[in-house]
Amino acid sequence: MDEIRRLAPRSVLQPGGRETSEERQLQNAPAAARLTYCGERPKGGTLVARPSVRRGGATMNANLRFRRARESDVLDLVCLIDSASRGLALWLWSTLRVPGQSTIEVGRHRIRMLSASPLYYGAFTVAEIDGVIAGALTGRLIPIPYERGDSADLPDVFAPLLELEAVAAGSWYLTIVSVYPEFRGRGLGSALLGKAEEIARLAEVAQMSLIVEEANAGALRLYLRYGFEEWSRRPYIAFPGSKDEGDWILLKKEIAR
Repeated sequence: MDEIRRLAPRSVLQPGGRETSEERQLQNAPAAARLTYCGERPKGGTLVARPSVRRGGATMNANLRFRRARESDVLDLVCLIDSASRGLALWLWSTLRVPGQSTIEVGRHRIRMLSASPLYYGAFTVAEIDGVIAGALTGRLIPIPYERGDSADLPDVFAPLLELEAVAAGSWYLTIVSVYPEFRGRGLGSALLGKAEEIARLAEVAQMSLIVEEANAGALRLYLRYGFEEWSRRPYIAFPGSKDEGDWILLKKEIAR
């Protein structure tokens, strides 16, 4: 969730910038089509479905590969980030649009171009199964003392997240961990958490942390099963269009040496 809070209005893609055929295609498509094809690749000028993959845990483990994200992965990252945030990212990006600009274009531009952002594509590790992106993660060390930076410009819905990030200062914070729906229930979430812990261990800190919505029951069960425990919580503040209720929950896990 860290980069979502850093999407300040002054960093919006400026009008008049050149857009690619891919951006025009997404912008001109109906909203339902944009969501249906989020993360899919244009081929020959038309949107095509994501390739199918073989199912089954054994097949996934045999063909799972982690790698650093590339610029060509950005549309997948837009979709995975919004999925992990349960729509919060897409809503915030929608508030940063200029006339004639699509919400997906805003998110895509920011992930491609803002190299100092925690959600810059180069900071991500993606998980591939049979060469198809199935999930992704990124994280960072939250320094002590914690600094909010330009967060004063953010909507009130982010206040509880900022408070919990301050509590997590000194830990390696898992900003985003996300799996496409068709790959869930097959052990990939645990594999991503294992990869995150491996990265966190290199930071030589004692704990890793993450924030999850109480309403996201499946993800919460996964984290608790993996060994995370509750650290703190704050009331959830709904953004326009969200029907979630409950709390934001900060979880922590001791990093095995």
